[in-house]
Amino acid sequence: MKLSIKKYGTLLAKYLKNSSLHLVLLALVLAVSIILQLVNPMIISFFIDGIEKNKSMELLIKAAILFILAAFMQQLLAIASTYLSQNIGWRTTNTLRRDLVKHCLTLDMNYFKEHPSGELVERIDGDVNALFNFFSLLKVLLGLLPAQRGSISWNGKELKTPGDFLIHPHCSYTPQIPRLVSDSVRNNILFGLREEETDIKEALHRAVFEEDILQLEQGLETIIGPRGVKLSGGQIQRVAVARMFARRSSLRVFDDISSALDVETESKLWQRLFAERSATCLVVSNRRLALKQADQIVVMKDGRIDGIGTLEELLQNNEEMKAIWG
Repeated sequence: MKLSIKKYGTLLAKYLKNSSLHLVLLALVLAVSIILQLVNPMIISFFIDGIEKNKSMELLIKAAILFILAAFMQQLLAIASTYLSQNIGWRTTNTLRRDLVKHCLTLDMNYFKEHPSGELVERIDGDVNALFNFFSLLKVLLGLLPAQRGSISWNGKELKTPGDFLIHPHCSYTPQIPRLVSDSVRNNILFGLREEETDIKEALHRAVFEEDILQLEQGLETIIGPRGVKLSGGQIQRVAVARMFARRSSLRVFDDISSALDVETESKLWQRLFAERSATCLVVSNRRLALKQADQIVVMKDGRIDGIGTLEELLQNNEEMKAIWG
């Protein structure tokens, strides 16, 4: 039996309710972890600039200590993230299993005659696990969570510590709900980069933000407020996309970045995202515009890989892709 997205949302909300505090803590931990990953290169840049400009040794030592503390905090946050994720998973799945067992005990004997006990155990244990597997996949690929098995490779070389490699300058990541800071649009895009190291106008164009910037009172110098409260949801997403394009990364990872956009803007964004094939793009999306551009698609179902191939191949032989394509 297939459930609608709305029913899945209701189901998740019901069973995650008792873990709301842990979910908030996990979100905070991940947010701080991402911020630290962005801050560390800024500290290194400041340190190098300080050496070139002959700044005081005391200031350089403070910068070095700050870098070490930030790196240490990253390790602690990684441990906390793993603990909270596993805690939420176990508490939620065990509650769901308990309710399923209670339901089974209310069924009449005819049901048990038609369904062997092994099938019931698999449905209660296996299906519940699959329900939560997809939450962790992207975080594992980015090194925010440790992989339980398998490996992650880049250009044929295994990454022993993905979290140390899949950051700037190698990788740029734009989440579905980006985090902006209470600063100017310019500084939210640069985020530690020197302006001469990038082309802001090009980044704004590729993020379909060149017209929006003209409507802002002070243009690039407009202060957007905490978390970008002075911008619309679509503008926040596109400022984050511009930040991604301001960096010449060899891998770009973005998670459903057009969810808050109108149809015309979304179409322009996807066209410009893929106009220049200068980087590998790992895209989490079920948007047709994105799927049409993909060289390879990995279809996920119940937390597992259901199919891999081109769009044409999957539309011919994969039922899940046919359902997504509609």
